[in-house]
Parts: sequence; structure tokens; C-alpha cells
Amino acid sequence: MKRGGFGSGSVPPRVADGTGAFEIALGGGENSVHAVLPGFVSARAEKGPDGVWPEELVLVLGPRALEIRGRVVDETGAPLAGMHVGVLDGEAFGAVGELGSGTSRMKRVEDMASAAGTATYTTSKDGAFRIDGLQSRAYRVLAHEPDRLWGTEVSVEAGQSAVEIVIDREQGSGRLRGRVTDQRGDPLRDVVVHASRAFGAEEDHYNREANELHGASARTDELGVFSFPSMALLDVQLRAYRGLEFQVYHRALSDFEDPAEVDIQLTRNAEFRIEWSEGGPPGAALSMGLEVSDGSQALMYRRYGEGSIICLGEVILEGGSTPVLFAGEGSYEVVLLGENGEVDRFPLELTGEGIQTVHR
Repeated sequence: MKRGGFGSGSVPPRVADGTGAFEIALGGGENSVHAVLPGFVSARAEKGPDGVWPEELVLVLGPRALEIRGRVVDETGAPLAGMHVGVLDGEAFGAVGELGSGTSRMKRVEDMASAAGTATYTTSKDGAFRIDGLQSRAYRVLAHEPDRLWGTEVSVEAGQSAVEIVIDREQGSGRLRGRVTDQRGDPLRDVVVHASRAFGAEEDHYNREANELHGASARTDELGVFSFPSMALLDVQLRAYRGLEFQVYHRALSDFEDPAEVDIQLTRNAEFRIEWSEGGPPGAALSMGLEVSDGSQALMYRRYGEGSIICLGEVILEGGSTPVLFAGEGSYEVVLLGENGEVDRFPLELTGEGIQTVHR
């Protein structure tokens, strides 16, 4: 195997040494391993039919990664500069740590194989673009006018060098506006509201950078009001956030009228930790979830320095207690799972009044 990094959605990536050797501990949940080196087609290995990993994996990288080259033009054939172009269906690599931040971010194979570190680009003055780091397959490619969600999606086989994507700049547009408040109904200023194409949950999870680039942002005023004066009338995913003080808000809009009015309510975050007396839960780590009344799982985070967070599923115990965690204010049921099944299950009421300590 050539030098490269690899990983899955739940195991931190490693970097092979100068001989191509690597070592990684795989549990029962990982189903595949990727190896990526910029400029090459990635390698992938999966579990055998018996569900067991072999003692040694040999991952062979493919030939040079492929490119898609072309131009973006309007309906008259004139080149369009400054358009965003990228792949929408990149392959998931896994969670990659961000240097110095203590956080991880989901990455795509194509972004890691690209010389530029991303498979999303901006057209030059003659409308030209080049997407590299691609595998040998067809991709969904979106050419998009910034800030308005206008664009054209095409299917392109990697390796093509004369692709022409036409954007109809006369297509219909409308206004999207609304107001952001907290749970008490008070307006919130300086909230960032981001509108992007609506992807499926898994696709959005692994293609977040492309999703954010192909979108538009607005900021609320002192009355909590935001507006997008011109936007394509298509399926839209809204995301609103303001630092770590509130939970991130998500909402999908489909076939909205012009103008569309949207009310957004942000939920304040609350901090908490769980402490155990002697004879507490076994082991140094627990799988922990917060369950809401409809049976779905709420997001739970840990803070890593100023402005840096990570979403948690596994919690490392520190001296018989969890670190300080945070989630949105509200009523939950905590579900703690150990190696031998369920360890504990109990209700949790979170408020924003300091750090709550739950004793077990």
C-alpha cells in the first residue's frame, strides 16, 4: 500500500509510514476501510462474508485520480465567471481530525484525493473549471450562481474534458424572509441563516462543504429579521445558528410561494455532566444518547476550546464522571450503553442555569 490516510465513520484515521505500513484497531461496527493519497484513485476494503476482519489488510491504490474539465455558459453561450462548480455525490471517507482544534469533520474521498483539498471550484473569467481527485465513475455535478441557488445539475463521467454546462439566468426567482426568536419569543440579532439545496440527511452529512458553498447566507437585524431578496424557487434546506449559545436549527422548504415567510425559533444550549458514586458504570467509555419523546436521538456536544465543538456518541469518563457536555434545553431520557448492553436509563431536564450535575 502506498503512503496515505484511511479511516471509517467511527475510527480515527491513521497515516501509513514510509513503507506503507499502518496499524488500526477495528471494532465490530466498522464495515469498510479506505486508503487515500492525493492524486490517486482510493482503495477500499470491506469485511468478509463472516463479518470478521483479517489480521492483515493490503490496500492497493488505483491509477491517477481523474478530472472533469469544462465551461459554464449562459443560455446564449456566453461564458459565466465566478460560478461555483462541484460534485454533489462524493464518497464518504470518515471523520478526520482538524489540526489543533480537537474536533473532527466528515470528509469525502474526492476532497482528500484532490490536489486542492476540495472537489468544488469557481469558474475563471472564460467560464472554465477543473474538478480533480475523482474516482472512475459518473458524478452529479452542479454549476451554480453564488448566493441565489440558481444552477444546473448534470451527470458527468469522470475523465471528460469538454463538458459544457448551461445556466439559464432567466429562470424564476422569489423572495424568502423571516424572523428568528428564542424560546421566549424574544428576537435574536446576528443569527446566520444559511439556505442551500436540500439534500438527503446522509448526503448532506458527508457533503457539507459542497452544500455550504452552493448556498446563500443572511444575518438577522435587531428585530430578528432576515431576508433573501432573490432565490430560485426550488427545494431549500435552511440552517440557522449563532455561536455555541443555541442549538443549530434545520428546516427543509419545498415548493414555497413568493414571497415565503419563515419563523425560526432557536433552542438555547444547556451544560451538564453526570457523576457516579463508587461502583459506577464499568469501563472508561460509554455509548451515550439523549432520547426525546418521539424516540429520536438529540444531538449532544462537548466543547473543545473557543468556538470549537464536537458531536459525541461515545463519552470518555474522567474520574467517574463525564466531561461537561451540552445539548438544547428540554426534557430527555438519557440512555447509557456499556459493553454488555444497557447500563442505565433515566430522565434529564436541561435548563440554561449554569452547569447541571446529575448524580447516579
